This record gives sequence, C-alpha cells and structure tokens, in this order.
Amino acid sequence: MKNTLDYRNDFLCVLVQYEVLHGHTRTLMKEWYPVHQADPAEVGTLLGRPLTEVDAKEGLYVDEEGNVFTLAEKGATRAIEVQRSAAECNEVGNGQPAASPGAERKPEESKTSAGKAKREARPKTNRSGRPLRGRLLGSHGTHRDGAAKEGPESPPPEPITFAQLNLRQKLAVVRRRIAYVQKRGHNPRFNYSYVTAADIAGAVGDLLAELGVVVVPRLESIAHEPARYPGRTEAEHVARVVMSYSFVDVDTAEEITVKTAGEGLDSGDKAPYKAMTGALKYALLQSFLLATGDDPEEERTSPTNHSSPTRENHSARAITAEQLSELRQLIDDTGEPSSNGCWPTTSSPRSRRCRKEPIVARSNCCNANVRRKPAGRPRMPKIERLHQNTPEWQRWRLAGIGSSDAPIIMGESHFKTPQVLWSIKTGRSTESSDSPAIRRGRELEQRARSAYEARMGVQMEPACLVHERLEWMRASLDGYSFDGSILLEIKCPWSRRDQAVVREGRIPGHYYGQVQHQLEVSGAQEAHYWSFDGASGTLVRAQPDREYIARLIEAEETFWQRIRDNWWPARAEDELDLDADPTWRSAAVRYRDARVCLDRATVEEQEARKRLEQMATARRTYGGGVEVLRSFRKGAVDYSLVPELRGVDLGPYRKAAVEVVKINLSGRS
Repeated sequence: MKNTLDYRNDFLCVLVQYEVLHGHTRTLMKEWYPVHQADPAEVGTLLGRPLTEVDAKEGLYVDEEGNVFTLAEKGATRAIEVQRSAAECNEVGNGQPAASPGAERKPEESKTSAGKAKREARPKTNRSGRPLRGRLLGSHGTHRDGAAKEGPESPPPEPITFAQLNLRQKLAVVRRRIAYVQKRGHNPRFNYSYVTAADIAGAVGDLLAELGVVVVPRLESIAHEPARYPGRTEAEHVARVVMSYSFVDVDTAEEITVKTAGEGLDSGDKAPYKAMTGALKYALLQSFLLATGDDPEEERTSPTNHSSPTRENHSARAITAEQLSELRQLIDDTGEPSSNGCWPTTSSPRSRRCRKEPIVARSNCCNANVRRKPAGRPRMPKIERLHQNTPEWQRWRLAGIGSSDAPIIMGESHFKTPQVLWSIKTGRSTESSDSPAIRRGRELEQRARSAYEARMGVQMEPACLVHERLEWMRASLDGYSFDGSILLEIKCPWSRRDQAVVREGRIPGHYYGQVQHQLEVSGAQEAHYWSFDGASGTLVRAQPDREYIARLIEAEETFWQRIRDNWWPARAEDELDLDADPTWRSAAVRYRDARVCLDRATVEEQEARKRLEQMATARRTYGGGVEVLRSFRKGAVDYSLVPELRGVDLGPYRKAAVEVVKINLSGRS
C-alpha cells in the first residue's frame, strides 16, 4: 500500500494505491480521499509527498517532516474518485501462471464500491487501548465503515510499524492520543486543584515508551536564594533551575531538545528537586500543548469533587477580620493599583513584577512571602496563533507595525521610504511578496533554521507576537526560545557586503532596527542574527539598545498616528510625483521587469561563482570558456589611523562632488 498527497476535483487528497487479487489477475486500485478544498497553486509543493497513516479512525496521516493531514470527515471519509487498472502478475499463490491483462473477468469481480475498496487492519492494543509497539498503526483489514471486503482475499499489505515513523511523527502521535490530563492533586489550604507531575509524566511516558522515544534530562543551570517567612522559625530557600529535555528516538538516534525553567521552595534539601519536577511538568505540558481539566463525567457523579468547588464552597470561605486588616496594610504599603490592573503585592509573579520596591508580605494567606531582589519588569507579549506567509498573517502585518517596518520608519532601509510604507499600510499601493530575495529567503529558511539548531543545540519555533502595551507594535519571529529569553532572526543574503559585515560581528545597518524592534516586542534578553549563505551560517548576538529603542518607539508612534489619521505631510519642494504620467509608468514597468530578471541572474551568478571558486585551487584555472585567476593585492589605507591626519580637515583635498542616482522598487505598480 502506498499513500501520497495528490490533487483531485479541486481538493487536496490522500491518494491510496494498492493491489487487489481477483483469481489470477492483480488489479491496481487508486482511491482519492479529500482533505480540504484548495487552489492548485497553494498545494503545488505538497503533491507527491509520501504519507504514513497513523490513525485510521481519525483519518490521520503524517508526512516525513511531521506535518499532519486529516481527512475531511476523518475515518468516515469516502473516496471522491476510484480508478482500477489491470496489472500482469507473473506468479500467484501455488505457482500457477497469472491471466493476461486482456483475459475476461467475471462481472462480480468489478463490483467493489468506491467506499469499500481500501483494506485496513485493526491494530492489536494493550489494556489502555493504544497500539502495541511494532504492530500495525492504522487499520488495514476492514473498510472505513467497518464492513469486511467482499471477493477473494488478497495478500495483506506490509504492516506499518512505529519504527517507520521519524521523531516528529512519533511526537505528533503522542499529542493526538492524549486529549487532556485530569487534575488529581488538591491543595486543601487554598482549596484549588492542580495536575500533578506524576500524572503528566505517566500519561506521556507510557506513549513515549511504546513509540520508542526516551527523554534525557540535563541540568543547564541552578541558583539558590535564602528566604525566611515572618512568623516562622525554620529557614527556607528558593532553588531556580533551567532544565533541557531531549526527546531521543531509540531507532534513529534523532533528537529534539526543549528548555524550561523551574522554581522550588523548601526548608530542607528538596528545593532543587521540586524545581526540577516543576520544570519537567511544564516542559511536557507546553511541548505537547496538553489541556488540563476535570473529567465532566466525574463531576456529574461526584458533586463534592475538589477539582470543581461549588458556589457554596466559595461563599463559605469568608475572609477574617485579621486577614482584612493585613490586606489593608499591604495596600497602604504598596499604593494604588498599577496601570495594568493588578495590585503591586507579592501574591503572584505578575504582581511582583508590578511593584517598584521589594516588600515582605505579612499575611498568612499569601503564598509568595519571599523577599526578592529588585529586577526589571519582563515583557509579557501576546502570542498570536498564526502561520507565517498565509493570507491571515499578511492581514495581521498590515494592521500594525512589524519588525521589518522599523528600519524603513527610521530611514535606515534602502528597500522602501517611509512614505511608500505609509501608502501600503493605508491601502494606496500594494506590496510585492514575490521578489527573488523573498523567494530565496523562503526556500532557504528551513535549512538555515536546521543549521542553527544543529550548531546551538536548541529548538527554535516561529512565533507571531504583539507588544504587551502597544497593540500596534508587532513582530513575526523566525524563532523564539522555549523560555522566551532568545529570539532568532534568519537572513539569507546574496549581498557580499552584508556577509562581510556579519563576519565582522556586526548586524547590517538596514537590519539593526528590525532586531531592536523584535527585542522590544518579545522582551527577549538576546537576539541571534543568523546569516546563512546556503551552506553555512554566521551568528551575531545582539542585546537591547535602550537608547535606540526609545527613539524607535517615538518614531513608530508618530508613523502610526499618520496611518490612523490617513494623512501624510505635503511633499517637499524637491519631490516630484509622476505616478499619473503614462510615459513615466511605462519606463518604470520596464525597469521593474529588468530588475527582477537581473536579481534572478545575480543569484544564479553568485551560486555558480562560489562553486567555481571552490574548484579553482590553482593560481589559474580555466575551462568551458571561463578562467579563474587567484592573486593578492594590498589592503586599502585606513586614514583614520594615520597620526598626522588626526584632526585635519580633509574637505579641501576632496575631488569635485558627483551626483549619485539610486533607484528603489517601491512595491506599487
């Protein structure tokens, strides 16, 4: 049996191909099962991609990269088209020769319906209902509707085992099979329920074991801080850890690593272990996006369940006069509520970030009475659930100011002017999204990310963020670390100048504003600028430049106000608008077309040049009408290092000024 992606009748489909034996004749069956309606241009890159069926009941397939495809009606999906073709068989069963392709077949042999043509086998399961490791993943002996196939029995297809899946596909199976994790832990003091680390590790660990995946923990860092509660005699301390967990495939040694932080408080020696347990718990919860909640059936059968306290339970927990007095004292000590609506007390991590000075809470009803060192308030950006390069993502970018807009607004970009960007944001012109540079970036982005992850040993996933305070300030990140401390910006330039700047350990000036904008929106402590040339990458690290960011926000606020007002300042005397001139527009179209061809040829020329330079190891290498010469020349003089020239005005020694003409593609047509 062979499963691939195909396009049929305006649908992206799963094409299932298999052979059915009728007497001495093998019939090749092709069945198209719809996934979703799509335009041919949207799915062109997916066609022909091999798939593995992982759950026949849910109609679930995954490709080699771990992408999940679900049939339109899951397991009940019917084929929208079926094709049959006879195939010659040299030997069948006991060695008797097969019938020729033109041999007459009985009428009843061709009555197999479209919906009952696919053979599926039911997997053997353990007590938990999960397929046993090494057995069939899907169902290959019955139809999607459960009916047995009519006609002579054909040889069973090759079983699909867990060993045939790559690591990403195995992790996708884990997420599919765990709907939620029930809250079984209960805190009687504060009357709330929580999911325990043991429940999460048990649910995920069983599936990972069946799939042949092990989790290898590694302690990245640990810090201790003493803490003492007022009114308590025992000394306590806080342990903070950063853990990395590697999901390792035992069959292929492939691995994916995630990092997470944990914090534990204890009066003995258990604080580090509590911190590690918390880190593991949230690493699994967030890696698999697991929902935590109570079983609705259990709520109906057990009204007194701790995980869902009733209204009467809430009303019965009245605050005491002593607690009320302590709360009033806390309010007096810390002042009015902050602008984001939370009181600056120590009752939560968020409230601790709101206060200006560290305080010690005195209430026994507070569970965070720990004196902290003053620290800068970390960013809490809003994460948008968007996929990059989709129409929804494009509309989201137009509705705000993105990181790629920052250098334009600051006047540092040679791609667009602020007025051209304003005209795009207000709908007066359109933005080109199919330039050679953009296509090159899209084609190389995944390879660049893989090269970065292999070098750094961490996994970075794309993210779309909105500033916590400025809703119009947005960032579409190429990568965002698990703990939010590092962001990744990938560039695949063909400009030798950009590559030379990066090799010097600097970010090109026309991208500096983009990185600083991303740091401000995300609140990350560091940005990794990864310049990838198609084979290898160079890393430049950058930290927030507060002075620059302050000027950036001021400029972007002014720009955004002009968008809201739908107004742009009048043109200066040295500006000329010829957009309505047909002669100008004709010349502009010719230039744009030629520029696109030139950009494409430049990319091809640089790739071919790099290949020739690698092969040309002698001083003179020639062949095929091309000659490569290697030589050395003296470096340019850095006049700033000449002592006699320091402080000397070089203006009188300059040659006559020359006019420089620069043409930019504005994006409008």
